[in-house]
Amino acid sequence: MQCVEMEVADARLGSRQTCAPPWMRLETFATRAIAAASASCACTPHFALLAPEHDPAGRWSDTLFAEGKLPYELPARLDAELRANPHYAHCRTLANSVP
Repeated sequence: MQCVEMEVADARLGSRQTCAPPWMRLETFATRAIAAASASCACTPHFALLAPEHDPAGRWSDTLFAEGKLPYELPARLDAELRANPHYAHCRTLANSVP
């Protein structure tokens, strides 16, 4: 995957800044959340991927695909880490997304 950056003009400051596109910031956030949750459980998955899934009832959920010996508390800790994102937390509060 190639790293893409965008240049953003800030008219108020009269300057230009380089920032990552929204999808890349979200990917970085999810990666850090998985790493933090894994560290808090003292586990190191060989592979970990967080992906959205749509169930037959029409609800969205985030599914952690991981390889390795994982403790039972990892999903709850990952959910707590992901709730640091206000958009994720709001969806979870509204029950639009299930862990």
